[in-house]
Amino acid sequence: MNTALRLAFAAVALVSNLTSQQVLDTMDEPPTELVSLVVLNATADQEAAVGEALVKFADAGLALPPLVIEFSAEAELCNGHAGMYRPRSFEDPAVADKIDICNRLPQILIHELAHAWERHFATDEAREALLGRWDLESWNDHSDDWHDRGGERAADTIAYTLTIDEPTDNDIFRRYVCGFEQLTGTDLPAAVIGTDCAGFTI
Repeated sequence: MNTALRLAFAAVALVSNLTSQQVLDTMDEPPTELVSLVVLNATADQEAAVGEALVKFADAGLALPPLVIEFSAEAELCNGHAGMYRPRSFEDPAVADKIDICNRLPQILIHELAHAWERHFATDEAREALLGRWDLESWNDHSDDWHDRGGERAADTIAYTLTIDEPTDNDIFRRYVCGFEQLTGTDLPAAVIGTDCAGFTI
């Protein structure tokens, strides 16, 4: 494990009961980088899901920007969607990006966190390669169907790769997993090493 890539949560300000020490306790090595995080309206299960998701990103070497994560049982918070990523810092650098979660599935949280990683850390070259990989025309054109946007494919690439816990022979999952290294510039997580990527690389 490269501790230089681990996320530290010593600066975490959690409005719920999850403390920075509880997050740190899930990690097997002392972290070295700080990320500011605020979690709102989370149940105990949701708090645990946040901690588990952050560890998945840290273990994969994927940094995250400062974030506010708010949970709600009302779909209105998420504009009727299961989750929403709002890149507020690009309009005001003093304001953290926000993730709204209106669905209990852990996959939704990881998908929205993946949007945050992509917006801040994906390279232009990686974005262009992903568009070519999926034969897509736009990154985030809202006139396109949701699955025809590169940004959504990028988030799914990260989310599927981080949540699969063993090498996969499922062709749909393989297409995502086998694009992970090209998108992120990091190695495949240990759990999916061994996935046969023959025919799924470009």
